[in-house]
Amino acid sequence: MNLMNKKNYKKVEDALSDLKSIQEKMRPIYKEIKSLKDIKKSISTIKDDDSIDQCINEIDLIIENLDNIQTSFGDFVDLLENIESDD
Repeated sequence: MNLMNKKNYKKVEDALSDLKSIQEKMRPIYKEIKSLKDIKKSISTIKDDDSIDQCINEIDLIIENLDNIQTSFGDFVDLLENIESDD
C-alpha cells in the first residue's frame, strides 16, 4: 500500500470509528421509535376525533423519518465497512 492509500485508509478507519460511536449514541433514538409506535397503537384505539387521526398521522411521519435516518445511517456505516475491508 502506498503512502496515499495508507492516509486514505486511516481516514476511512477513523471515520468508521466515529460513525460507530455515533451509532451507539443513537440507540436511545431507536427506543424512542418503539415508544412512538406504542403511543400510536394506544391512541389509535380511541379514534373518535379528527384531531386524534391527525396526531396518529404526525406520529407516523415522525416514525417514518426516524426509521429512514436509522436505515440510512446503518447503510452508510455498512458502506464504510465495505470500503475498509476492500483495502
